[in-house]
Amino acid sequence: MSKKKSLAAKIEKQPVSAKGRVELEGKIEKTKTRSARRKSFVMDLRVHSPHSQGYFGVDGIDTAPAIVSLAKVKKLDFIAVTDYHSASFIDELVTAAKGSPVTVFPGVDLRCTLAGCDDVVLTALFPDTVTGKEVGELLDRLGIPSEARGMRKYRVRTPFDEIVKLIEERNGLIIPSRMDQTPYRLSVVPTL
Repeated sequence: MSKKKSLAAKIEKQPVSAKGRVELEGKIEKTKTRSARRKSFVMDLRVHSPHSQGYFGVDGIDTAPAIVSLAKVKKLDFIAVTDYHSASFIDELVTAAKGSPVTVFPGVDLRCTLAGCDDVVLTALFPDTVTGKEVGELLDRLGIPSEARGMRKYRVRTPFDEIVKLIEERNGLIIPSRMDQTPYRLSVVPTL
């Protein structure tokens, strides 16, 4: 018998004082709250689209619905579209996910410089209410030229602290990405 049911059974079957009943009811509510907090989610927070060099796709398939369908097959609760220096696919993917159980978070991958390492990749994620246009405006503020949108090798020239500030001003979350792949990247981990 589950803990919640056994507590409920105690309330129903045992004579308890009003104070005791209130205590037991409180324990049941606490158990419900704990159970709700323990929900786990499955997610992929680094999905690339055809608008980024990190994308591997199949010709002839409508990409946005295909990405959402794949997320559903994998039983993902959340995905984040994080193209390199590009926000042009965000709204298309959000639209494709409408009415599905998959939530799409807008995001972007940025390659930048920190402490002498010019190969630091940051994944910036934003609340699901942020549009592709808003992420595009961030990229404009970072000085990323249109011809560099989607290019993996482009390096953002904006100072690292300014990048962080601009992302955080938009309620963004920053995740250093693939920092363990080279000793060069590992050397800046303490600075992060």
